Amino acid sequence: MLLPSLSLLLACRTPAGVPEVQLEVTLSARVPTTATVRWSGLREVDEATLSVTVSDGESWEQDITRGDATLWALPPDEEVTLVVTARSGGDSFTSEPVVVATRGPGGLLHTLEATGDTDRAFDGDLVVTTTVVSPPAAVVIDGRGRYRWWAESEGVEQLSRARLSRDGQHILAMSVNLAGNETAGIRRFSLDGSLDDHVLVNGMHHDFVELADGTLAAIVYSYKDIGHGMLMLGDRIVEVAPDGTETVIWDVWDWIDSEESDEGLIGNNWSHANALDFDEATQQYTVSLLGLRALARIDRATGELVWLMGTSQSDFAWPDGETTILERSHQFEYVDGGLLAFENGVASDRSSRAVEIAFDPDERLVEEAWSYTPDPTLYNCCLGDVERLPSGDTVVDFSTNGTIIQVDPGGTEVWRLSGEVGTAFGYMQRIAPPGGPAAPEPAAGRMLGR
Repeated sequence: MLLPSLSLLLACRTPAGVPEVQLEVTLSARVPTTATVRWSGLREVDEATLSVTVSDGESWEQDITRGDATLWALPPDEEVTLVVTARSGGDSFTSEPVVVATRGPGGLLHTLEATGDTDRAFDGDLVVTTTVVSPPAAVVIDGRGRYRWWAESEGVEQLSRARLSRDGQHILAMSVNLAGNETAGIRRFSLDGSLDDHVLVNGMHHDFVELADGTLAAIVYSYKDIGHGMLMLGDRIVEVAPDGTETVIWDVWDWIDSEESDEGLIGNNWSHANALDFDEATQQYTVSLLGLRALARIDRATGELVWLMGTSQSDFAWPDGETTILERSHQFEYVDGGLLAFENGVASDRSSRAVEIAFDPDERLVEEAWSYTPDPTLYNCCLGDVERLPSGDTVVDFSTNGTIIQVDPGGTEVWRLSGEVGTAFGYMQRIAPPGGPAAPEPAAGRMLGR
């Protein structure tokens, strides 16, 4: 039985005097790949299980003993069959099946095409990202190039980052906010696509992370008067606790010589921080400073600079003594023995790449361990992300090209996601599909919040 409307109530047919298990399913009007499931009919229950079967072949079971569950990021344009089995006092009671028809975003979002091994993409997981513009939206995409969830962020010009919250109940999204608008911040969307609230700190931009206790940490502009009525933009890391308390953890002006700059950048955005990660184990942040062609690692408790990679003050160098380690990078992650980063490169070269830098904090020397450059080349003037998967494959997000490529350890392309003209992807976060096992734990030393 196909469910044409948004909600249906069904009960199993049982002999007189035998309890009925009633199943109610409501499909979200905003995101019709999200369904709220409720069941009733038993006063006392030992356990209840929800069985989910999708017409594309996906299936799983999950606990629904508490009486309700939210299914989200379901495959679009599929029929989903739902059945509840409740157990009480040694007896089992099963509802009639309910079938709902999910739907995709229609013409709201850019058309995507996936090629290659779609089952291998993201190691079978989903990815939370954004469509940066036209429209700016937080999205969840699978290996077949299907939008599994979406929420348009109205009033924002460009959206750079989206993350699944630590409690799994919200999608958090942030704008690039190059203009430093006071109204930009982190938006918190419910899984049904509705906007719950904003976390606003004047000057939030580009990237944020959520800590284990729900604290949100973000890159925030830090202004410095350089005379003649001019303000130079630096950057701070600011934490916002769950109760709204704001704490400045670190300010670039306190630690890096203001004479350092990248002459290739235009304007007064001096440090141009653009990516942020946090290591729960060491309680340390790492921030990418594109304007300085540098990465800075910072201790959360003291706000002290642990090390600086790049600039004349760099704690690291190539064997020939050169201290520019990365040529204008964006997102990055730690891997065993080093750092994997998206290197934008300079405009004249018209080529961006993923590069793995091996380094030992004690030795202070670096070397290139691995790199990937597509053929033909792709150049990203801004944004860009990279992730090493548990399988050993590497996913490279050529953001402004509307292209995400997965390659094997030898650099051979195994999967590609391409958007129509005008598509741009934001930073990525890999998550488990609905009903699947949790996404693998990060490798030792890798930043959390990815």
